[in-house]
Amino acid sequence: MNRAFLFAAQAIVLAPIFIYADQEEELVSSTQEEELVSSSSAPLSNVFLSDVYFDSSHSSNSKPESKPETKGYYLGGFGGFGNVRISNLQNGAALSTGPSGPYSPESINVYATGKSPSHYFGMGGLHFGYESQRRKDKDVRLVTAAEVEAYYYQQTDNAFSTNIAELDPAIDFHYFDLIIPTKNLGYTANLVIALENKYLTPYIGGGFGQQVIWVKNANSEQIEPADNPIDANHFNGQTNAHTWVGAVVFKGGLRKTFNTHYRVFAEYRGYWTSQANFLLGPTKYPTHRDTTKWLLQFDYTIYNMGVFGIDFMW
Repeated sequence: MNRAFLFAAQAIVLAPIFIYADQEEELVSSTQEEELVSSSSAPLSNVFLSDVYFDSSHSSNSKPESKPETKGYYLGGFGGFGNVRISNLQNGAALSTGPSGPYSPESINVYATGKSPSHYFGMGGLHFGYESQRRKDKDVRLVTAAEVEAYYYQQTDNAFSTNIAELDPAIDFHYFDLIIPTKNLGYTANLVIALENKYLTPYIGGGFGQQVIWVKNANSEQIEPADNPIDANHFNGQTNAHTWVGAVVFKGGLRKTFNTHYRVFAEYRGYWTSQANFLLGPTKYPTHRDTTKWLLQFDYTIYNMGVFGIDFMW
């Protein structure tokens, strides 16, 4: 029924077109007639059909559906400066040379603690990540990312340590000058949340990982009382060691996107590392009492860093 009505309506509207075309046959040639019929009938039929098959999606009031855009992968590099202050413990025993043997009660146990002054160092690293989808039609967007980072820095812990009298009452006072150069390489797996916009995008992130610390050419010189030899390094038997520690990172900063492929960022980073233990020494000099190996211990440490970097996105 509906189909018959549709055909009837089309015939009523199209009838004047054919009548008009027959009248034109008497005035123009057959070639001109075809051009006239095609030019006059096409607009009318198109208008009619568009009215009959009207799609509400083309209404001026409707809005095109926004589709999420995948931000995708990014690879970046960063560098900057850090600040740290490290607490340390030096523990060992000067072995007895008396008749009771080297591990007799006459041996002197040393527990010396200290803290390095605040000092600065350079650092650098790389990260690789993937950002979640976002919507282009919003001026402010919440974007999340998962990334892995690797970083490297080196610094020297220079501290004065003194013995803990209640732990080694056999000696009244020992004063050591510690110089501990370290190289540090770590990695973390992070989550990052950004409030993206077309100006400056703030973001925060954090993650967990591990860090390896290499100690090279460690030196522990006894300043008081005067030692023999005077500049003896109590770690001279073995001055190098390494260990793994846990690492936690928090970061927050601002970034600016210039185009679809590049952006720059500046951020604060705070790293926390767990306790680090190294075995160094023993002390071996012809004129010095032999010792056990020395335990050098770094307490848990917080590193404060400021970095700048650039990302390439695709």
